[in-house]
Amino acid sequence: MRGFSVAVSLLGISLASTAWAGSITPGAFVNPVVDDFTGLGLPVNNTGPLTRPEGTYSFSPVTFRYFDTGGTPFFHEAIGTDFQTGYIDVTLAQPTLRAGMYLGASSGTVDFFDTSNTLLGTENYTGSGMNFYGWEANSGLIARVRVTDTNAQDGSITLLDNFTTEAPEPAAAGLVILSMSGLLTRRVCRGN
Repeated sequence: MRGFSVAVSLLGISLASTAWAGSITPGAFVNPVVDDFTGLGLPVNNTGPLTRPEGTYSFSPVTFRYFDTGGTPFFHEAIGTDFQTGYIDVTLAQPTLRAGMYLGASSGTVDFFDTSNTLLGTENYTGSGMNFYGWEANSGLIARVRVTDTNAQDGSITLLDNFTTEAPEPAAAGLVILSMSGLLTRRVCRGN
């Protein structure tokens, strides 16, 4: 049993050493799943929440905007806050290792939370163009993201587009299970 414990410990150290915690760029995503809000057919003014395959978007105040922002540096259809201050809170349908989005027009903070609702990290965003803000967890997974527009003086709302999460990597999980199964089988066959 000691050999099994050592192997599991080494596997845990190996997996943990590959994890990076903190701010990331779009290039950090291995299997990105992008919600670009294209073709929803909603009017400009809406009452939340907005449920999408990747998660549920809640708003404070409860209203949000949906509109075509145009071409570069924007990505056409996007959602936004409905007032100069407020938030967009995204509860993910499936917790993920990486999450991020493009934000623009106003400024504020982006908070990333784990499955226990513990704050993993915060980024500040500014209204200059549409810029990407993302996070990678080093322990646990990201289950919730809150974008809070804190600038009541700029005359703008926060725009959110291309919300990106990391699709699960079943091959990596399968490899861990297969390795552990092999160790158990070896242990049982040895009769120890």
